[in-house]
Amino acid sequence: MSRSTLFTTALAFAATAVAAVALATGASAHSYNSKRLDNTASNIEGRYQAGRKSGAITYREGRQVRRTLSSYRSLERAYKADGRLTAAERRMLRNKLSQSKRVLNSAARNDHRRAHLLPRVGR
Repeated sequence: MSRSTLFTTALAFAATAVAAVALATGASAHSYNSKRLDNTASNIEGRYQAGRKSGAITYREGRQVRRTLSSYRSLERAYKADGRLTAAERRMLRNKLSQSKRVLNSAARNDHRRAHLLPRVGR
């Protein structure tokens, strides 16, 4: 092999290694942010289910919580369709989850309760 061919091969190998490290770093950051959003959504869903089970959240109050979570999930699917989340998309998803939290907290903290003697109606 000539010296220039060897240098070109080494340079191509180094560029490939740098690109692989950059890609892995970007993928792990995306994965971490995505997992945090998923954990938050799961936490909200768990709190909603517990509130429904205890009677703290009525079916009618829960509709809005379910609606905002459904909106979050469809937005998340649309944003992740291309395989990555931009900073603006993550921000919009966080805002949608914050809206869900506010609705859930409002529903759980008001005085509307299902009487425990009555059967649970709805989902």
